[in-house]
Amino acid sequence: MLLYRTSALAVQQSLSLLINVDFRARIPSRHIYYYRSSQHNDRWILSFAFIFESSDPVQFAYCIPYTYGQLQTWLNELESRKYTFFHRDLLTQTVQRRRIDLITIDGSPDSFQGSKKMVFLTARVHPGESPSSHVMHGIIEFLVSKDDRAQKLRKVYCFKIIPMLNPDGVYLGNYRCSLMGHDLNRMWRNPSDWAHPSIYAVKSLLTQYDNNPQAQTVIYVDLHAHSQKPNCFLYGNVSMTAVSRYSNLSILECFRWKRSQLPVNCGFRIYSPSSQRIIHLNSLNSIRTSRKQELEEDEALGEAFCRALLNFYEADCGLREVHLERPFKTFLPARAQKSLKKQARKVIQTVMMK
Repeated sequence: MLLYRTSALAVQQSLSLLINVDFRARIPSRHIYYYRSSQHNDRWILSFAFIFESSDPVQFAYCIPYTYGQLQTWLNELESRKYTFFHRDLLTQTVQRRRIDLITIDGSPDSFQGSKKMVFLTARVHPGESPSSHVMHGIIEFLVSKDDRAQKLRKVYCFKIIPMLNPDGVYLGNYRCSLMGHDLNRMWRNPSDWAHPSIYAVKSLLTQYDNNPQAQTVIYVDLHAHSQKPNCFLYGNVSMTAVSRYSNLSILECFRWKRSQLPVNCGFRIYSPSSQRIIHLNSLNSIRTSRKQELEEDEALGEAFCRALLNFYEADCGLREVHLERPFKTFLPARAQKSLKKQARKVIQTVMMK
């Protein structure tokens, strides 16, 4: 753990039993020590100092927690609100029989017939990346709100959401792996329906949607968190068959928050085939967002994502012009730029032959 870095300081929470106050704070970097110990065969030692000012219980964590039980309690509360546009289904169960919830948020009337664009969201494939759950919390709370922008999003998109992909790992306190010791984000190519039930079920569902002409999956966003990088950044797939759409996708760079003006770094890459980010679905644009910050800002980022998604919809429909500060190709690494140029030459040759 990188607690000694200023961007990843440990969290301490004091629970006052007398006045019922929930207080969270970062441990100051000057109280964190990382050093080699001659008494431990020159191994690295990580320690921190903390002064207990009262007899109240104090909890320590790498990031502000978001537990499986907390998620279930919140989803139960959302169900109790009886929203007509909110539906909760059991997609599958984990190895230890915990729920993999599939949330559908869709403002279309029951009598609606026809196709509708779909946005697919997942989070918490890595248990230790709890900020992703807080961002997802903010996304869902905004989408079910009475905000005019949320109502418009529910009309134009059908949202399919998996809030927690790895609840066994979350429950057990793992940082990256599942109960079976697997990094589920590396199991997308050949998932096992027994060892990786959540990945198997989600991939099957995405493939089913992709093969259904009535289900137009326009974007897939997988929420993560980073142990060192602050603020928000996006990674997107490069698809040789849908190059023109990435200029519109780049509007998601508008994640800059007007109130705090936090910087955003975005990019499009060619990823390892074993990762979720390169599932070969024809109409799927996959973006990974990452975040390392505080609780309130994490949830606010969820709302900011929804606003950016509405901007993307308007740009995709020609209702808004996209003005990028730099050309799209600058988002790409050199390898991807070469692939795009090669693809362009093939297109030109095909046209000339006709």
